[in-house]
Amino acid sequence: MMKFEVKAALDAKFERVVGDDEEWTEIFSYLYKKFDLMPEEAFSQCSNFTNIRSAIHEYKIKSSRKNSSKKTYCKLEAPIDEVTEKAYGIITGSNNLSGTNYKEYVSWIPTSQVIEEDSKVYVPNWLISNNNMWGFVNKNDKITR
Repeated sequence: MMKFEVKAALDAKFERVVGDDEEWTEIFSYLYKKFDLMPEEAFSQCSNFTNIRSAIHEYKIKSSRKNSSKKTYCKLEAPIDEVTEKAYGIITGSNNLSGTNYKEYVSWIPTSQVIEEDSKVYVPNWLISNNNMWGFVNKNDKITR
């Protein structure tokens, strides 16, 4: 099918199905938005509405974000509790028990990933995000490299 044929099929199905149904209206608005971004070739194998709908759902929209080589680093505010040759350890929580059952949870940050400047430790944002450590860094004090 050509793109204009797919558009006509979507319109016909929309008129038959939607009416006052809000759920179907949302589904079709999503389909129309994604349909506008898709190239002509994406519809070459479509023959009916089911194929069209699955083709639109399976189509991956390419990110327009440019891949930059610069990384952003935020300053680590938490005290560094353990230092080894390969990593810094910061305590990110505990089990809130007392006595011999007390346990602290340590998150390790590889020294190969951090930048040390003026006795400050800067951690890359991707590492903070992956380990969910946003409460342990100062987002306002950052550098880009």
